[in-house]
Amino acid sequence: MGINLGLWLDTYTPEVAGFLRAMQPGAVLVGQGAWDHVPQIHADCGGNPLIILREIGLRIDVDHPIASAQRICGVAKRYPDYRCIAHGINEPVVGTHAERLALVAWELPFIEECHRLGVQTICLNLAWGNPGGEG
Repeated sequence: MGINLGLWLDTYTPEVAGFLRAMQPGAVLVGQGAWDHVPQIHADCGGNPLIILREIGLRIDVDHPIASAQRICGVAKRYPDYRCIAHGINEPVVGTHAERLALVAWELPFIEECHRLGVQTICLNLAWGNPGGEG
């Protein structure tokens, strides 16, 4: 089983399906635009890929962490036999102390709610960019 870091889907098409079948990634980040296709994504990846569920464009200044956790965990709970985890804020701006505090204040209740609902999390994802995709 291969691992493709940064494989992110917000849509599911025949082209995407072919790509997944060819790559057989071990992990896929699935945005809400593809949530209804998790069974197909799972099958296309072969094996038992890690399905990382996240909402696109979450912002700590406007989105409620509990509501987000409940939406994402609701999707994960539809597929109890798959390895689904919940993803919090993606690539947040944390340039100042106040921004870091605001991020932690958002992520902690998100994590607590996901874990209360029985879903593991990936949080504080500070990575950015697309290695090899520059230019």
